[in-house]
Amino acid sequence: MAARVAPVISLCLLLLIGCCCSVAHGALNPTGQDLDLSVELVVNGANLSVVDIRIAADDTIYVDSDEFMHALTPLVLPTITRSLAQPQQKWLPLLALREQGIRVQFDMSQFLLVTSIDRQLLQSRTVSAAQQQPFLEAHKMAPYSGYLNNYLSVIKEQASKESLSEEQFTWRTELALRAHGWLLESEQQLQHGRSARASRLGTRVSYDYADIGARLSLGDNYVLGGYFQGSESSLGVAFVKNFAQITRHSPRPSASQSFTLERPSSIDVIVEQRVVKRLQLGPGVYTLADIPLQEGSNDVSLKITDDAGKVEVIEFDITTGLDLLAQGDLQLQSFAGVLSQASATGYDYLWQQPFISASFDYGWSPNLTLGAGLQWHEQSTQLSARATYAMPWFIAASEYALSHHSHLGAAQAYRASLRSYRTNSGSEFTLGYEYVAKAHTPLQISTVITARSLPVQHQWQFDYSYVFDNANTVNFSLNAQKRHRQGSKKQSWQRSATLSVGGHSWQQGWSWRVFTGVRDEGQRDYNLGFNISYQFAQGKRLRLYAQQRKHLERLEYSFQGSAQHIGVSQFTAGIENSIDYQSAVDVSMRYNGNRFGSALDHGSFYKRLQADEGRHQTRLSLSTAVAFAQNQWGVGRAINDSFALVDTHSSLDGLKVRLTDQGQAIRVKNDGLGTMLLPDLNAYSQGGAAVDIPNLPIGYDIGTGLLRFYPHYRSGHYIKVGSSANITVMGTLIDGDETPLALTVGEAVCGDDVKAFFTNRQGRFAITGMKPCRYRIRFDDTHLPSVSLEVEDEQQLQRKGVIYVR
Repeated sequence: MAARVAPVISLCLLLLIGCCCSVAHGALNPTGQDLDLSVELVVNGANLSVVDIRIAADDTIYVDSDEFMHALTPLVLPTITRSLAQPQQKWLPLLALREQGIRVQFDMSQFLLVTSIDRQLLQSRTVSAAQQQPFLEAHKMAPYSGYLNNYLSVIKEQASKESLSEEQFTWRTELALRAHGWLLESEQQLQHGRSARASRLGTRVSYDYADIGARLSLGDNYVLGGYFQGSESSLGVAFVKNFAQITRHSPRPSASQSFTLERPSSIDVIVEQRVVKRLQLGPGVYTLADIPLQEGSNDVSLKITDDAGKVEVIEFDITTGLDLLAQGDLQLQSFAGVLSQASATGYDYLWQQPFISASFDYGWSPNLTLGAGLQWHEQSTQLSARATYAMPWFIAASEYALSHHSHLGAAQAYRASLRSYRTNSGSEFTLGYEYVAKAHTPLQISTVITARSLPVQHQWQFDYSYVFDNANTVNFSLNAQKRHRQGSKKQSWQRSATLSVGGHSWQQGWSWRVFTGVRDEGQRDYNLGFNISYQFAQGKRLRLYAQQRKHLERLEYSFQGSAQHIGVSQFTAGIENSIDYQSAVDVSMRYNGNRFGSALDHGSFYKRLQADEGRHQTRLSLSTAVAFAQNQWGVGRAINDSFALVDTHSSLDGLKVRLTDQGQAIRVKNDGLGTMLLPDLNAYSQGGAAVDIPNLPIGYDIGTGLLRFYPHYRSGHYIKVGSSANITVMGTLIDGDETPLALTVGEAVCGDDVKAFFTNRQGRFAITGMKPCRYRIRFDDTHLPSVSLEVEDEQQLQRKGVIYVR
């Protein structure tokens, strides 16, 4: 009985505080004395644990020091935990956390302590591929569901001097149909520019074995090779036991330091979290050598926006793929079939080019992970082996690959790295080396025999960072590479080094970074620059960036919101001049409507400040989805993975219903256009939303008000908020001697509907979630007789006054 009573106590306490706060016009604690509560701790969007907080009479909020530090210690730098440690103090004020750069907010409507920690304050953690089950009961998936995403994009390019103008329209659809565990996926595209062209981008059927974290896929797949292995489009069968690697990506890594584009795309080259170059690239295989950075940094990622407006990010690092797995964890990737290549109408299947590709990684022990790979093609074979070992001071890893080509012969490639743990002082380093022979060949289409698309033969990489005072950092990076001989060109080492120092003030919102670098490619070239930014409010930032090497100055305003919320999720406007352009202006905006998503990107580039010297590019994108689950359907923003359709009971007609997150930002709302579509659930991870109804009638019970999901890949849910059992009944129980039945436990029963309740010291009780019915009240104390309780269908809050138990 105690387990059934606990939720009722929490509900009553929530009602009590809500009523008190409304009377006190927003005061957190109007009682005049300290109030202790148990709330759920949410850190960077993840539900961690339950902690106790204290709301003092003056509305100052404290958190239980032991419970809070127990949850945070595995996450943040040791310097943070030492700064917050106060052994003689049970309650830790939230102000002390904010002074350390940890932003904490108490969400009273959902009893959540929402905590945000910046990335530079987090310590490195070992990632395990083991699937974790949700700790709260999730809503069941619909037995059959599906959706159709629509992406519309218009691109216009104009060169003023040549009076040239070119437009391209793209319409892409993504279909997903799921029934009893089986999933059908298909992508189509229509383009109209100089000519109209329709093409099929892929079709496949898959089945997930969720218990072991594996997927079987038949149809068009991408071969996901290891670091030295090749990645190609294919038709065949795939069996993958690694959920992080089984989605179908268009821009994808294609072997060491290279990537493949199957469609024309805009590329933002990001170094140390800032955009340093914007490019327009057509379909093909590219290497980082094709994108000269001149930055001397190893922290490189590419933000790729394709011709339909879809955005994906890929990262490059010598240590990629050399991670530890938990003991007993197995990650497996296996593919077999024939290679395919993109054509004007979709794919051409190369029936004379069968292949086999397989790789695995296994957690042999807590500190040792082993892996191997095989790729076979009619003209080439590649074998690889790798190992990652955790030592007391650092993690050592290595990989070796041997290939044999029928025309080029045998060749090898290997790499090794050392990666330290972040120490108590906040320092860490990475050292890596890579060698690739010119004749080394990964899996590739053999219509053209090439020695090697990658020009780099030797590469060294070193990174070091040190954090002091929890607010200042020093970073040093060194890169050296030697390329293969190109014709008669002499081989030589190319070296670059960068040193940067930066810091921030959490309270004032300022952050700064000064960097200097040198590059030696036969002639030394020095660089000096700075980056200063000021954060006005959450997500809003003004930044000034300059560097001497490219004579570049840039002033930029940006807003970074959440892609899950309605409204502007991202906005950037910048103006710059450099050695390439005397003036350049760019604007980028992402907006989420309730039923659609949109984006606008524009750039104007002037060699000289004259109207006829400009080059302009504008892209306007729109996306939406139609989805169904069971017998319900809805329209909303494009679905990236899984979704939920949320309808409301007729008793809530005419009321505003919103689905929010822990921060109360609206993710989707009812707007008179039917069922709400929640489009942003991630497969095999716990997700959810809070139900917010501002004008909910007093006493109306919607349960916990939290929706919890644990979806499978591209699955759908159907949920109805509200029910006829929405009435709250209050009253006082008195025995025959006119004495209140204090601290009494019982239950109200109407058929299969059983509601547990308790009384306080005055005999008062409150029961929520009741429906119109004649309930029978029974007590745990069998000496007390049962009594009847009539619940009418008239209003949500019913006060029954005194009820005699005789």
